[in-house]
Amino acid sequence: METKFKQFNIYQPLNGALNITCSIEGYVYELIGSVKAENLVRSFYESQNDFNPAYAALGKRSTSVGDIITDGMLVHMVLPVGFKKLKTKDLLYKEIMELDETVIDILDTRIKLDDETMDQLLDNCYE
Repeated sequence: METKFKQFNIYQPLNGALNITCSIEGYVYELIGSVKAENLVRSFYESQNDFNPAYAALGKRSTSVGDIITDGMLVHMVLPVGFKKLKTKDLLYKEIMELDETVIDILDTRIKLDDETMDQLLDNCYE
């Protein structure tokens, strides 16, 4: 069976600041780069400098608590353990939308999907 890879975009607070409180208020995020992975958990692994030389070559820190990972449909914040699915009303979107047109497309799609559909998509990330 062939493994399907998706592109995940990695966002960090400006200047590589750490957001250990996992609160989006007071932070502005910037797109750091992207990785190809099978799922959300693997995208976190692939965005660690110790495990992915190509990501390390970006010259940024490894993905950490409070960072954002997006794919074509979902926006997640990295927590101390696991991920938090962000809602469209979070302030993060206002900040990211100015930086990446892809996120606008994600939001447009998410607004049209009901919570059950979103939960099914999320479940597919935790294989």
